[in-house]
Amino acid sequence: APPVLLAGKFKKFNIITNVHGSDVLPVRTLHKKMEAYTRVALENSHKIVVPSEYFRMVVSEKYGISREIISVYPSGGVNPIFFHPYSPEEIIILKERLGINKSKRIVGFISRIYKEKGWECFIEAAYLIAKRFQDVDFLVVGSGPDDKALENKIKSLNLESRIYRFPEQPQNDLAKFYNICDIYVFATTAAESLGLVAIEAMACGVPVVGSDFAAPKYYIHEGKNGYKVPVGDANEMAKKINNYLNSSEEQKNRLKLTTLEFAKDYYPDNLKKILWSIMYE
Repeated sequence: APPVLLAGKFKKFNIITNVHGSDVLPVRTLHKKMEAYTRVALENSHKIVVPSEYFRMVVSEKYGISREIISVYPSGGVNPIFFHPYSPEEIIILKERLGINKSKRIVGFISRIYKEKGWECFIEAAYLIAKRFQDVDFLVVGSGPDDKALENKIKSLNLESRIYRFPEQPQNDLAKFYNICDIYVFATTAAESLGLVAIEAMACGVPVVGSDFAAPKYYIHEGKNGYKVPVGDANEMAKKINNYLNSSEEQKNRLKLTTLEFAKDYYPDNLKKILWSIMYE
């Protein structure tokens, strides 16, 4: 922002600004220091691009900017070359390769491991589910500053034998972890501007249980591509997961199909026309 704003003093040109996440909702000290530049950049922008309807509302209300100049473009979307459903045979082979019991159903959590991503709520929900289902295990993929706290929480609830733990993975390898999940949990407490991980899971045909908050509140549709729960409510999260696990195969397959259909709206080929209209119309 600073060099663009400086250049604007010497030559007039239209500025199109893309903002998301901590650009507008600062979390760390550096983000807060840069917030003043964000405000000036947005106030001088010809057009503003945000990743979701939720963030369109946030930017408009926070900076007093008309929604008419704010467009939604969801961060380039999800590439179906990487994120797509695997066949049942591929999933069995993948589970064996990763050392995961192929007879177990898997509830997954794939995220950076820090407090705002809701890992503690997920572990508490896993504890409640584990007491009810012996054929369900849990997957945690990711790394972060709360790694040690996560390990301690798992031990305190005696869940070591029920949780498969993997460190942070390259972006293009995440699809295999989504695919081994029967259901994916997006327990974030952060004001997500989009939350692309949930849409990546959907692109793999995996329904999502997510926080009824921020961007997920708008794109998770109850009973169609997943379920919504109040932020930090482990009991309600466990209840929604239990309901899904207890549903018939017909109901599960129907939900998986509608989940996949929803994700197609985020394929790059379907998003190109949106970006084109923002840039050139």
